[in-house]
Amino acid sequence: RGTPGYLAPEWLLHSVATKKCDVYSYGMVLLELIGGRRNLSKLGGHGGEDCCEAPMDEEEQALWWYFPAWVVARVSKREFLKVVDTRIRDSVDEDEVKSMLQVALWCIQDNPSQRPPMDTVVQMLEGRKEILEPPLFFRFAL
Repeated sequence: RGTPGYLAPEWLLHSVATKKCDVYSYGMVLLELIGGRRNLSKLGGHGGEDCCEAPMDEEEQALWWYFPAWVVARVSKREFLKVVDTRIRDSVDEDEVKSMLQVALWCIQDNPSQRPPMDTVVQMLEGRKEILEPPLFFRFAL
């Protein structure tokens, strides 16, 4: 019941559906749109479907299979453009990418009470509401 990698942790762990489950799924889709790849990759592969830079070091390779974990590692190092699909990277604004990534990371917080309501997500993306730095620690429940 649902697509692996898009289901909110509270739904997976406790079968409790809330309004914040949709926010979580939206955050995962937003990450896909930015990166041009699915949030779950085949173990050991990063070809064809994946349009981000291939991982270089051991840490990146360990996180590559689960895109949100890899994104958190890049964002924590302020490497926002590395997350962007290589097919469009040259035509994007880094500040806009940073904002979109921060919104997406707020949406995929493990704790539903930390996720913003959807109307706030829209306001942040439209630039009408300040985007604070999201927490960059996740358990990454699948």
